[in-house]
Amino acid sequence: MENLDEVPIFTVVRLVCRECFRITVSVPSVELQIDGLVDDIPGQKSFNVACESGASIRVLEYLLKRAAPDWREAVDAAAREGHLHVLQWMAAKRGDRRGPWKKDFERALQEASAEGHLEAVKWLFDCAPTIT
Repeated sequence: MENLDEVPIFTVVRLVCRECFRITVSVPSVELQIDGLVDDIPGQKSFNVACESGASIRVLEYLLKRAAPDWREAVDAAAREGHLHVLQWMAAKRGDRRGPWKKDFERALQEASAEGHLEAVKWLFDCAPTIT
């Protein structure tokens, strides 16, 4: 079991304990429970859900800054749901070396065609081989 005093806790949690609960000494077990409630840092799952649901580019950029995505899963999710704007955004990310690798697009054509997303299939067929 790790020492609870060494677990990183959000500063706001310590502030809440001190100011709202008037706790004058550190109570790591309480702080850890509160920290778990406010720890909403997004990760891979949030990124995949955003790609699958066709989130806005602004949301995708926000999540990309806070996650190291598994691009293959994210590309598959966007293609499966036919979100062309998400696929195009992902391809553009290749230019600044923060996006998926070319191989991450290999299954996307299959995913999009299996679900009948014609526009995504057309774009992937025309553009995926040229993504560098």
